[in-house]
Amino acid sequence: TIITVALSGIIALAIATALMPVMTKIVQTVSKRPDIVTTLPIPYAFGVIVISIVLTLIGGIIPSRRASRSDPVSALRSSD
Repeated sequence: TIITVALSGIIALAIATALMPVMTKIVQTVSKRPDIVTTLPIPYAFGVIVISIVLTLIGGIIPSRRASRSDPVSALRSSD
C-alpha cells in the first residue's frame, strides 16, 4: 500500500510540475498580472506525499483489523 501511494503521489507531482507553465499562463491571464508565477515548493510536495501515505494507511488498517477479528467461515457465508 505504501509503495502504491508513494508512486501515485510521485506521478501526480510529476504531472503537476509538467502543467506548471500552463497554470502560470492561466493565472496570469485571469488575474491580468504577468508577474505572477505558480510554484510548488519541494517541502510541500513531499509533505503532500507523506500525508497521503498516512491517510491511506489509516484507511487500510481500520478495515483489516476488523476483518482479522471476524470468523472466516461466517464472513464467506455472509452476503454482505
